[in-house]
Amino acid sequence: HDSRRGIRTYFWTDDPRWLLYLQDTDGNEDWHLWRVDLDAPEAPSVDLTPMGRGSRVMGAERMRSRPGNVLVTMNRRPLFFDAFRIEVATGETTLLRENSDPKGGFFFGPNGEVFAKTEADDGTHEFYRIDDETGEKRLFRRQGGPERPAGVYPSVVTPDGKSVVVGP
Repeated sequence: HDSRRGIRTYFWTDDPRWLLYLQDTDGNEDWHLWRVDLDAPEAPSVDLTPMGRGSRVMGAERMRSRPGNVLVTMNRRPLFFDAFRIEVATGETTLLRENSDPKGGFFFGPNGEVFAKTEADDGTHEFYRIDDETGEKRLFRRQGGPERPAGVYPSVVTPDGKSVVVGP
C-alpha cells in the first residue's frame, strides 16, 4: 500500500504469514524494517525498528538457528552499527553484539557463528573470527587497502559456517 516511494528491498521470512521490507521516508535514507501480515493484507504495516532520525537498518536476514527471528544490523547509536535479533511476530528486539568500532562491524554464520571486519589504520581490511565463549578475536585475513575505501565485498560465511568467502 505504499503510494509514495515504492518498495525495492523485501525479505521472505521462514513463516509464509510475514513479509518484511526496508523503507525510508521520502528518500532520507533512514531505513526501517517493516512487517506485513499476509493473513491480514488490509492491516497497516508494522515498523519493527522504530528509531530516531539519522538511524538506519543496514541489513536483515533470516536466522536459521532461531526460526521466527531475523538478524538486523542497525545504528541506534549514530556511529555504531550493532547486531540485533528481532522476533518477527512480536517485534521483540534483543541486542546480540554491541559494536565499539566505528570502522567495523559483525557478520554471522548460519548457526550463529560470529565474525568481524574492520579497517586498520593503513586502510587494509581485517577479518576476524570471534570465539563464542570468550569473545576473543582471531585475525584470519588482511586484504585490500586504501584502493578499496568502501570495503571488500562480498564477505559471506559459507553454509557450513566454517569458512568465509571474501571478494577480490
